Amino acid sequence: MDRKGAVRELISRGEIPTPELIDRMVSGRGGGKPEERGAENKRGEERIGVKVLSPEKKERLSAQDFTAYYNNKYEGLREILSSKISAISINKATETFGEVGVIGMVREKTPTGYIIEDTTGSIELVQKGSNMVTGDVIGVSGQVKENRLFGNGVVLPDVSLTQKYGTVKGVRITLSRKPPKKREEGTLHFHAEGNGGLPNGSRIEISGGGKVRILFYSPLGKAGPQECTECLKKRHLTISNKEIISPKDDFIIREVPDMLWSNSDNRFVESYKGVLIISPGSETVSVDLGTRRVY
Repeated sequence: MDRKGAVRELISRGEIPTPELIDRMVSGRGGGKPEERGAENKRGEERIGVKVLSPEKKERLSAQDFTAYYNNKYEGLREILSSKISAISINKATETFGEVGVIGMVREKTPTGYIIEDTTGSIELVQKGSNMVTGDVIGVSGQVKENRLFGNGVVLPDVSLTQKYGTVKGVRITLSRKPPKKREEGTLHFHAEGNGGLPNGSRIEISGGGKVRILFYSPLGKAGPQECTECLKKRHLTISNKEIISPKDDFIIREVPDMLWSNSDNRFVESYKGVLIISPGSETVSVDLGTRRVY
């Protein structure tokens, strides 16, 4: 069996296709029974499906790749913002009298606001009271005077209050930083680090009479609930330039997850507009996907 066949077989069983299990399948040693890995692939007659999608990675990035990354980031977030603000390009805004709306990426901070840019040009935004950083993509409306945009407020991509969140009845998962010493029978387990750990930005989809989407986030430093909430507001995971791994920006939160799992140092459980924000810290957290209760 080749590696692609091993992945398909493991997913059909309801198992997570980790590198360790794939190697076992390819070598002919098998992946073990699902229940031995803490995962039931059936509930009655209903199959439990598990998909794990990791961000694309390119071994070596050129200067053109970094430029493409930021262009793709801008375009992806601009598409989301377009449903929240009526906007024109920055070069047209500089020639317009009256109220205008634009979508731009923050290039730098100024004493009175920011320099924002799109693919057509840049403009100084006069806007106080906003806490934006370089690389954020925002919408803003206001009036242009003397080649400066005097903003009336910043619009973020943000998640919607009308979003419906998924459940899968009768399924429980556990989340931890390290692989568990003992697995609970009938429970799907995911861990952040070590053999079978997840790359930053991985997406987990669990289905079976419903669907639950989990977004995995491995933040820099000691990120707490506020930093995780900011990611949801900005619809983008906060990463450093060293963490850019592809011209394609897979860190945009295009599909709003049901759960944001953060590999932070401290344990916390929060909710933002219905999205569960969970950080196990050094502990193991259990989640009932039917009731969304966290233990």
